[in-house]
Amino acid sequence: MNTPNDPLKRDMESGDDFHEAVETAAGLAHSEFEALYTRTVPMLIAWVRVRTRSLQRGAVDAEDIVQETWTRALEGFQGFDSKAGNFRSWVIGIAQNVLLETLRRRVRAPLQRLGPDMNSGISQCPANVTSISRAVSRAESIAHFLAFVETLPSEDHDLVLLRGLEQRELADVAERMHISLDAAQKRWQRLLAQLRERAIGRDLVVDL
Repeated sequence: MNTPNDPLKRDMESGDDFHEAVETAAGLAHSEFEALYTRTVPMLIAWVRVRTRSLQRGAVDAEDIVQETWTRALEGFQGFDSKAGNFRSWVIGIAQNVLLETLRRRVRAPLQRLGPDMNSGISQCPANVTSISRAVSRAESIAHFLAFVETLPSEDHDLVLLRGLEQRELADVAERMHISLDAAQKRWQRLLAQLRERAIGRDLVVDL
């Protein structure tokens, strides 16, 4: 029989409190992640489409890339440090790995329409994220933005991808494009002016 000062009972009670605190923290982290990721979905859809525009239409399933990225990002969210970088850039890094793996498989099966590996964690993606990614994929705002990007010369296309969607520093973008920082800044300002004039890309592109 446990006494009022029974150390075993105290340890069990404190253990229950600990597990409850862990579960609460995990629930809050999951809610925070879902809110952040939901806001990121439109940009990710646009990013996949712009990044893969040279491929045969429909060769890569953007919705599957977004959903697999959700699974991997959720798994690693506890290691995300907001002080070391922003959520958008962190998610892009994960999406790049997912897309690279998908494209490598495409080399082995060039005629197939590809998403992530069927043995991946994509089935763990909740229905609301799946619904959001499908809705975003069909949104007119995304279509208008992508149609505009299709009209751009290659250097402006790369600027939209590297600076606008991937949020890289302009100095890094200029180096990757082998142009001067001044040229990159001027081109970027012209692109932003065009996007503002057309009222597109506001929720997708940085600096707008």
